[in-house]
Amino acid sequence: MTKWGEFVRDPKGNDPANQFLTQGNYLAYGQAATCLWCLGIPHGFAVMHGKTRRGALVFDIADVCKDATVLPLAFAAASEGFTAREFRESIINAFTEHQTLEQMFVVVKGIIAEVNSLQ
Repeated sequence: MTKWGEFVRDPKGNDPANQFLTQGNYLAYGQAATCLWCLGIPHGFAVMHGKTRRGALVFDIADVCKDATVLPLAFAAASEGFTAREFRESIINAFTEHQTLEQMFVVVKGIIAEVNSLQ
């Protein structure tokens, strides 16, 4: 439970929850970009986030872990008074523990296999 009541997402917000969400999302985007680069897939290929967003596929792939990892950890860290460094360490540890990057590879490769089977 957070102390904020009705939360409003603001990527430029100064409150801890918004700052931790932004920081965690950027780390998730980095992992997604790494996955795509390793597989030779253009990061700007748009699927869910539209044709006009630069790096749209990065946002799509990052969604694999954001709701399950970044969101709860950001609110927990904000509620517990974590520093930015403590949050960063906790999110990196969670990504490692839950094998987030590996899961991104599994998801992307699974989608590719599914598309190939339709041809």
